Amino acid sequence: MTTAIAYGNTSAVPNVTGQLLNWSVWAMFAASFVVYIEPAPVDVLFAVVLLFFASTRLNAVMGIVPLLLFLVLYNFGGFLSYAHAPPQPKAAMFVVTSAYMAVSAVVLALYVAANPIRHMSVIGAAWSVGAVMAAIWGLIAYFHLPSPFPLQVLPGRASGLFKDPNVYSTYIIFPMILMIHKMIQGETKRPILLSLSLAITSIGLFLSFGLIMATLV
Repeated sequence: MTTAIAYGNTSAVPNVTGQLLNWSVWAMFAASFVVYIEPAPVDVLFAVVLLFFASTRLNAVMGIVPLLLFLVLYNFGGFLSYAHAPPQPKAAMFVVTSAYMAVSAVVLALYVAANPIRHMSVIGAAWSVGAVMAAIWGLIAYFHLPSPFPLQVLPGRASGLFKDPNVYSTYIIFPMILMIHKMIQGETKRPILLSLSLAITSIGLFLSFGLIMATLV
């Protein structure tokens, strides 16, 4: 009983709505490599995730209470600071973005807690797809290859479809760790595809470090 309350229902999210939730989460993370436009596709897809999340019975878990508490305090402090500061459009956007990210964090925490192994595999697989796509677009932009639309290229640094190469590089690292883990553990049925994906993301990450590092390639 205590374990169920602390960690939630470890069974898979049931019925068609649960499957749609899994698919929408997969699509959201797979499309998260496109952030140079606002709202980004990941923001639109999060609205879909939220819709399916609201209609799916996921147990509330005690494990997310600290997260929820700190996010509420953080955003409340941000709102108080904004209320007493001179009006600034960027400040208002920061408050709204912080609240949006807090809601995202709580929703995803509840989603993972419902079935950690299954749901983290959904997120990991989708994020890996997004990382490979991000790296591919980073290589296209860095080497000035033909593209169907203009790509932002900072001098000597790959950034893909991100505005900042630092965000681009940190986005790629976690999926790379997952790929390396799968390779070491022998958990993949497609070792060649996994090796190719890891090679692409490694090069994409390397080219985001800067001009001095990139000249070594």
